[in-house]
Amino acid sequence: MNQKIILLFCFLLTVIVLFSGCLNNTTSPPNCEDIKDPVKINKCYIALGIAEGNLSKCDKLQVQEDKDYCYCGAGTFKADISICDKIQTQKYKDKCYCDIAEIKQDKIICNKIQNQELKEKCLDKT
Repeated sequence: MNQKIILLFCFLLTVIVLFSGCLNNTTSPPNCEDIKDPVKINKCYIALGIAEGNLSKCDKLQVQEDKDYCYCGAGTFKADISICDKIQTQKYKDKCYCDIAEIKQDKIICNKIQNQELKEKCLDKT
C-alpha cells in the first residue's frame, strides 16, 4: 500500500513538473487566465485540476479529451470513483477506475473497466 501512495505522489509531482510553465514563484495558486499562450493555459488548468483535485479547473478546458484527462487525475488524487463516472473518453475512464481500485485495493471497482487487458491488470494489482 505504501508503494502505491509513493507512486501516486510521484505521478502528481511529475504532472506538476511537466506543466510547470503555468506556475509562478509565488505561494498563492497561479492565475491561469493571466497566461497568454493558449497551450500553456490548458496545461495550467490541467496541472491545477490534478494537483488540487479541483474539477472547476478541469471544467475550464474546452477540448473534451483534455477535460477527461484532468478528471482522471483529479479522481485519482481524491480516490473518488464518482469523478471517473463523469469521464467521457473511455481510456481515461478506465485508467481512473484502475488507479482508484489499486489505491483502495478494491477488485469490485476493476469490474467497471471496459478494456479487458486493463481490467485484468487491475484485478492482478488489487
